[in-house]
Amino acid sequence: MRAGDCYLLRIHNSGHGNGRGDLGWILNFKEADLEANRAGQISVSQGRRLWRQEILKLVVAFVLLVGGSLSIVSYEAGWIAVSTKAKGVAVGVVLLLFGALFVWMSAVLWLDLLTGQVSTVEDEVRPHEANTGRGGPVYSLNLPGLSFRVPYAAFNEVQERPGRRRVHYLKRSKTLLSIEPIG
Repeated sequence: MRAGDCYLLRIHNSGHGNGRGDLGWILNFKEADLEANRAGQISVSQGRRLWRQEILKLVVAFVLLVGGSLSIVSYEAGWIAVSTKAKGVAVGVVLLLFGALFVWMSAVLWLDLLTGQVSTVEDEVRPHEANTGRGGPVYSLNLPGLSFRVPYAAFNEVQERPGRRRVHYLKRSKTLLSIEPIG
């Protein structure tokens, strides 16, 4: 273990983090994940976790696309009463558009997962809090040209311990994989 791996010390020694000041635990990465990321590759466990998340998006996209198609087909086949045809077509088109959006959002991450290539940047990480109004604050970690949404605990950890960090992420989808201090 290298001197800069202080965030992973608790993970390495106990097998898991305690949730207080441990970016590995907060962001769900372990020493093996970090080693793979340093080598420019996504780890097996990271790949599995992200595939599972994407499968859910694809199931939602499939349901939306089928629902939209059925709505439009039922209009064309005359299964919908004349007074509700316009609503049925509008619902069908909206469902198709949302389904296509989910497919497009998923395709970007699928490309990253298929190549398995991890990008790395070393710089000062700046925590940022944005107030969105109804949804509450959104927390992110920002670098020049990059921004990653993170849970409050990760935001707070970086805010309390400022400094340069090495950030490993998937380039197309801008998916944060792991982060470690430098030096």
